[in-house]
Amino acid sequence: MASRVVVPSELHVLPLPNDQVLFPSLILSVSLSASESQPVVQAAAAARAAGNPAPPLMVAAVPRRKELASEPVVVDAAEKVEPAAEEDAAEDGALVLHDGPESVSAEQLNDWGCAARIIRIERALGKPGKLIVVLEGVSRVRLDSVTLIQSRTSTSFKASVTLFPDQALPASTPASAQLLADLKTVGTTLLAHIGPLPPLVSRRLKVFVPSATMSQAGSLADLLVSQSGASWEEKLEVLGTPDVEERVKRSVEILSDQNAVYEVSKKVSATVQNNLSKQQREFILRQQLDAINRELASLNPPGSQPHSRRGPSHGQVDDEEEDELAVLSKAIEEAEHLSEEARTTARRELKRLNKIPPSSAEFNVIRTYLSWLLEMPWERSSEENIGPDFLARAKEQLDDDHYGLEKVKKRLLEYLAVRKLKLDLAEETAASTAVESSNVPALAEEPRPDGAAKPPPTQTKKLKIADKGPIILLVGPPGVGKTSIARSLAESMNRKFHRIALGGVRDEAELRGHRRTYVGAMPGVICQGLKKVGINNPVVLLDEVDKVSSGNGFHGDPQAALLEVLDPEQNNTFTDHYINLPVDLSTCLFIATANDVSTISAPLLDRMEVIELSGYTWDEKLAIARRYLLPKQLKANALQPSQVDIDDEIILKIATSYTREAGVRTLERELGSVLRAKAVQYAESRGSGAEYDPHVSEKDVEAALGIPRFEPEVAEKESKSGCATGLAYMGSGNGGILPIEATSYAGNGALQLSGSLGDVIQESAKVALTWVRSHAHELGLVEKREDDCLQGIDVHLHMPSGAVPKDGPSAGIAMVCAFVSLLTDRALPTTLAMTGEVTLRGLVTSVGGIREKLIGASRAGIRTVIIPHRNRKDVEGDVPAQVRDEMAIHYVKTIPQALDIAFGRLPGQHDAVFREESRL
Repeated sequence: MASRVVVPSELHVLPLPNDQVLFPSLILSVSLSASESQPVVQAAAAARAAGNPAPPLMVAAVPRRKELASEPVVVDAAEKVEPAAEEDAAEDGALVLHDGPESVSAEQLNDWGCAARIIRIERALGKPGKLIVVLEGVSRVRLDSVTLIQSRTSTSFKASVTLFPDQALPASTPASAQLLADLKTVGTTLLAHIGPLPPLVSRRLKVFVPSATMSQAGSLADLLVSQSGASWEEKLEVLGTPDVEERVKRSVEILSDQNAVYEVSKKVSATVQNNLSKQQREFILRQQLDAINRELASLNPPGSQPHSRRGPSHGQVDDEEEDELAVLSKAIEEAEHLSEEARTTARRELKRLNKIPPSSAEFNVIRTYLSWLLEMPWERSSEENIGPDFLARAKEQLDDDHYGLEKVKKRLLEYLAVRKLKLDLAEETAASTAVESSNVPALAEEPRPDGAAKPPPTQTKKLKIADKGPIILLVGPPGVGKTSIARSLAESMNRKFHRIALGGVRDEAELRGHRRTYVGAMPGVICQGLKKVGINNPVVLLDEVDKVSSGNGFHGDPQAALLEVLDPEQNNTFTDHYINLPVDLSTCLFIATANDVSTISAPLLDRMEVIELSGYTWDEKLAIARRYLLPKQLKANALQPSQVDIDDEIILKIATSYTREAGVRTLERELGSVLRAKAVQYAESRGSGAEYDPHVSEKDVEAALGIPRFEPEVAEKESKSGCATGLAYMGSGNGGILPIEATSYAGNGALQLSGSLGDVIQESAKVALTWVRSHAHELGLVEKREDDCLQGIDVHLHMPSGAVPKDGPSAGIAMVCAFVSLLTDRALPTTLAMTGEVTLRGLVTSVGGIREKLIGASRAGIRTVIIPHRNRKDVEGDVPAQVRDEMAIHYVKTIPQALDIAFGRLPGQHDAVFREESRL
């Protein structure tokens, strides 16, 4: 910008204060006294009044000679101008220097100066009459002649000058290249020695010194000399050297001397500092503090050093930002866990950050992004505690933390066993490779300078195996231990555990993150979890995956985003929108939980291995309460085991009469209520001295919990015709018995249903009655095949508990038995229950919820059950052995087989035909 300014051949002279020198292309602030301020203002006002402010107000900034600085002004009477000259000078925009203690004579002006333009005039704060004039150097000038302009009240100078613009060093000579290299070398060394500089100057020097060209050699020399500790005479010498080559040579000599002085001062300061006593250091520091306080008290705008256009108030902020950038750069280079791709990206973003002003919004965006890159555990993993007894310890850990859940434990132990075998195989392979390499003659290597032996490669190489962990989905009712078993698995593997709650997630960006172009963008919950645990192989629990929204088109589909996370073939290159780099999730062990798989999309469900967890039996709840819940609640309520005596019968009463759940959460809350009541009794007894009874009785339970909320399901004590007992799955992992009642009255063969029945169960009732009517002759209900067993009557089928909705096909076989019992007037045993769907051909097909149904039947006192033959595998695989042992289980394929077990031989039954039906 300065090179475009046209410098006239005659300039008004502005004498610089003592020890100040202005170089081209630099900026200098000059403080004018009260006597000097008025002419400067008048000159600027005259320039504005001229109506053409485009040509800047140019002056010749000339240093004063020290040896003549104190001499008085001598003006011959013949040289005095008429009073009209003052008006002419004011009209011409001259700088008029008034007489006074700060007056300057022509002999005091140096022969060399700098043409400068006035870029700003501002008032000095707290100094009335003082002005701060900011000058920008344009070009070297030599004063050929100086003319004195004098009036009655002031004096000023006007000089004829010769311009000496900077020239480039000869580009074709090796000497010039070496000279520029020497200047850069001493300049770089100087920057390391000199004290803090204004932020803009410091940043400009750091960029300008290594990148200066031949054409910029003169400007670089001026800039370095102005910032060095060179003397006033040396600066004048450089200012008065118009030849670029000679100026650069002289600058190199001056800067070399300054570097040597800095080195010696540094050594002396270090030596003196080491020898100073505590009292001496305290005295010096206090002296420095007093000096700083005095300077702050009389703070003036910068006037003696070139300064940043940003102003002094930004210096501390910029220094802090530069320190932070240096810390980021060091962290990027020293981070061992960064992948190569992440390190390359971090370096590129750091270069961008250095070019962006700190006030820009993009500055904070990039700085936050770099922090995320550094904190992500790209290649940092936890050491697994896999030893010879690893599986035994893992099994012990799972058994100690959870009672039951054998199917889940079995699958997790299978994974751990495979993991151990893979690690053992990798270690054996690495060991055999090391042995083979040791038998191969090694090439001669030069000895290391430190004399140490070269370490074998296997000492620092970490074993890494390609292991795609299973994606396990635990499906079951609340409170059965889905979340806690995942935490136990993490402890047994010595891995960190992280839980991600997916319930209610409806935006894809919550999983994949937001792109950095959005305001307030952040990574998704997957990358946030990895950052939190600090390793790349944690056990991640995706809780309530069935509660994830299927998407509404505007925010994307979160379930579709989970497809990549939970796919072992794809999640090694998972890409978060914010991180925008591949993140390897294949080393993570994902365990998802759900209550109902019907809300999970088919592609997502296909990627997971489903393990169903059903409710606990009463015996399992008793064991869990005794081993886990009771000690936990005792500790929570500040009670000792000796202060509470609770029998198993009391725990079972709480579980059966006050809870209706598959898990144990409500049972734990009720136990806590009972224990808090005992805590009140114990605290009162300690205060009053009364006797305390630690035993918990039924009276104590009812006093704490109120009257029983539920009555246990029990089979009917008296059998009646038309009644049958089915088995039902009640949701949330519960099962129980389903009483069915049928009666007849005068009518025309219609069927009426009641009991809040759904469409499916109504169709099952119609199928069951149709089969009975079509086989009435074989059952002995009518004498002739063409007769109708419902001639002149209607049938009403009812299921008690009409407020509870009922649906499903599994009560078909029980309805058939209820209709046969009604029409034959034969009662079924009250300890007999059955489940199974029926067809018009008389087949009994499989149903679900066998484990829950049989456990519920056992609790209700059922001792004989009839179930479909196809459910035999479910009984043998899922039903506890205790339940199987205490009841007789009959497997049937057809309705006649079920009727044989339920009724035996019916009166009037046609055996031949009935036997044929049984073979279907």
